Amino acid sequence: MIAQITVNGSTIDIPKIFEMTVEHEYIGSRERTAGGKMLMNVVDAKRIWTYRTRAMSKSDADDFIDELRDAKFQEVKFNNDELEEEIDAYVDIEMEERNVDTSATYDKGREIEIIVTEK
Repeated sequence: MIAQITVNGSTIDIPKIFEMTVEHEYIGSRERTAGGKMLMNVVDAKRIWTYRTRAMSKSDADDFIDELRDAKFQEVKFNNDELEEEIDAYVDIEMEERNVDTSATYDKGREIEIIVTEK
């Protein structure tokens, strides 16, 4: 398992992952005073994972997207190989990319970018 999403009791593996990035979002504020002193009030930090899949067939991509549509804008359970336990998160399909180059010798399937935001 690299990454899994659980929606309404059903577990969905994110397929064919070849790229993952993690951003850290700090919740709070940081400002300088007129005298140059730094004022900071950080309440929490949350993570945002971005996964990009390898190319897959249209039918596989459609099946995966259909499964994720149930999770759209809902809270889900998320786990990956770096977490010790499931966390609450939100999942969005950021982009679906299709290669239309008919002369290409590589897979002409669809790549999907998924964003998982920690609650």
